[in-house]
Amino acid sequence: MIFLFALVFSLTLPVRASSHREAPFVANNPAVDASDLYAFTSYETGRSDFITIIANYSPVQDSNSGPNYYLFDPSALYEIKIDNDGDAREEMTFRFRFKQELSNNNTGLSVTVDNKNIDVPFISNASFTEVNENAQNRLASYSIELVRNKAFEYGNSTNRLKDGKFLKSNGEKNFDMPEYNIGSNTIADYDSYANNFIYDVDIPGKGKNKCETQARVFAGVRKESFKANLSGLYDLINKDLTAAEDAASNEFNGNVLSLALEIPKDCLSRKSDRPVIGIWTSASLASRRIIRRQTSFKNPELTSTRDFTQVSRLGNPFVNQMLIGYSDKNDFNQNIPRKDRKLFEKYIQYPALAEIIETNSSLSAPNLFPRTDMEEIFLTGIEDLNQLNKVRNSEMLRLNTATDALSADSQNRLGLLAGDEAGFPNGRRPGDDVTDIFFRILMGARLDASLAAAGSLALTDGVLTNASDYNESFPYLLSP
Repeated sequence: MIFLFALVFSLTLPVRASSHREAPFVANNPAVDASDLYAFTSYETGRSDFITIIANYSPVQDSNSGPNYYLFDPSALYEIKIDNDGDAREEMTFRFRFKQELSNNNTGLSVTVDNKNIDVPFISNASFTEVNENAQNRLASYSIELVRNKAFEYGNSTNRLKDGKFLKSNGEKNFDMPEYNIGSNTIADYDSYANNFIYDVDIPGKGKNKCETQARVFAGVRKESFKANLSGLYDLINKDLTAAEDAASNEFNGNVLSLALEIPKDCLSRKSDRPVIGIWTSASLASRRIIRRQTSFKNPELTSTRDFTQVSRLGNPFVNQMLIGYSDKNDFNQNIPRKDRKLFEKYIQYPALAEIIETNSSLSAPNLFPRTDMEEIFLTGIEDLNQLNKVRNSEMLRLNTATDALSADSQNRLGLLAGDEAGFPNGRRPGDDVTDIFFRILMGARLDASLAAAGSLALTDGVLTNASDYNESFPYLLSP
């Protein structure tokens, strides 16, 4: 598997996916690299009473990298966390665990060669339209636990798990995961095939936590959803942010791993008069991991099953990538939002990137400190829009679940900056052009002109993103 760390080229325009691989530890663990998080009121027809949350991992996977295309790490935990009271602690955690097995009772497929049974070297041995143990060499599945209140006991080195209750579909707690898009000979109609893996699930809970309406889940490979031209920024702003480029049709073929949930609104928010939630995703690895001297597909290593260490965390786009200091990137990934006020808020209130842009371009950085405009976007939420009942500086994606959805053709790619309150930073939709939004906010788009000379400029990376680039139904991201 080749992971494209820096650039993916499409035609003549360089494009880069969001990633935490600037954090030194995650750079060596692409399967737990949280790249993008989306949360929005569902705009699929008839689903406006639901919230869709999508967490992407392992970005920009090479689409020609068979036979062992990367899937979720079976020894890792992937979690989507919800704060619905503003204390910067999770009240709900959706914990995904993955499993990979060989077909044929975990022995794999074989063919007869000169009267000998020889193992098949590929993931598939015939075409298939659904789970088929006679055609698939690898079978991937997962479960989802819902943990209420703190999912971890956070310590100095390891995090002790708390148990939850499983989401179930027709009484079953294990869900099959689709294979990647191997090709038309193997999977003739990938869209139809992948739709078989969208499950209606019951959310566990009793009393005040009872959820009457079913949710939907999907976990699998999708086409990379994030598009941006960021390469020049790392070369001391070797990119004119004021020069728009015609890049509306830009495409590239990288893939990404997606966790998608669609949950009834009233199962997420605490009360109808307190509809705002905070969302972040994290990945954790077993704290003790030993590679066996003699490995097998089923048992390649020994791992602890109760003690885990968080290694990746993501809320708002670009915070770790563009704001957190290089020396603190690992620490940010391992920490929890409640500690942000003490450890990391300085990076948002006094953003170094704005000064770097001013030093290396003709743009002037905003003249306001601390940057309260950045603080309300990334740390507190915006009053009367997406601020939680309690206000504690903590980095998470905040969404007002009472905000009405807009159809794809009515959405504005610049979200709140263009008056579209259903878009970023009030949650994030796939079609929100968060790169342009981020740079405009960074350079003062929400400040008075006397404090931010560049605040009124139409800054852009030149790659246009909008809702028409994606599907209009769950799980919204395109097939790989």
